[in-house]
Amino acid sequence: MKLKSMILFSKPLALALAVALTLNSCKKEGCMDENAYNYNWDAEKDNGSCMYNAELKVNVIPKFNGDPISFDSVYHNIMGYRVKFSSIKFYMTYAKVGDGTNWTDAHSVAQYNYANSTELFSADVTPGSYSQIKFNVGVDSVRNHSDPASYPSDNPLNIITSSGMFWTWNTGYIFVIIEGFYDTDSLGTGTPPNSFTYHLGMDDYLRVNTQSLSLNLVEQMTTTVNYELNMDQFFYNATDTLDIDANPVIHSLVNQLAITDMLTQNFNNSLVLE
Repeated sequence: MKLKSMILFSKPLALALAVALTLNSCKKEGCMDENAYNYNWDAEKDNGSCMYNAELKVNVIPKFNGDPISFDSVYHNIMGYRVKFSSIKFYMTYAKVGDGTNWTDAHSVAQYNYANSTELFSADVTPGSYSQIKFNVGVDSVRNHSDPASYPSDNPLNIITSSGMFWTWNTGYIFVIIEGFYDTDSLGTGTPPNSFTYHLGMDDYLRVNTQSLSLNLVEQMTTTVNYELNMDQFFYNATDTLDIDANPVIHSLVNQLAITDMLTQNFNNSLVLE
């Protein structure tokens, strides 16, 4: 009788175990870590398949003749003019990494302001090995003609956070702002007495900056890429030189197209990897 009761007792237990095993085996498997880029929201059982992004951080260091720019310092440009910078800002859109044919999105839009930081952007990117990095210097035509009030407050294109980089008298964003002071007297002292203002924009002056590099992005690790912006080369190129005294103010107007084109290209050519 004792043996029989033990057998009868074990049947419900066996059944319960069988049901538990069946339910467990029927659970949908997948990555259950919300920090993973392949997170499966309806997975009920983690199967160890989680994959994570790498972090790409991009900095831009403005320089003049090889030295990092200080807003407190005065420099001599190619014409011998004394130059002091007060603002260096630009927009970047559609940053990508790739091999020249296949591209992976890195970051959508950023506003660079040297007065605040040397960081252009920091973004989560698919891990892998890449040989090129590229982005627009400026705002693409679709967003350039959008309503800045339509963007959320944390977007660099928002009418408030654009920080004066949206034309109120014209349509579109200012792609590049370079401002400061100058003195034609190379022997002068103190803060240069004259101001210069270069506001570059309009659809025709969007430029693509592409650089070659060896970039290995590893998941859950940060990789930093540093650019230098050689502002001494902003004022000249192989065929032309900007006379600041003759053209101290440029707002990309119809009668300023040639100079706007030159300065836009000079700026893009000056932005290279360290």
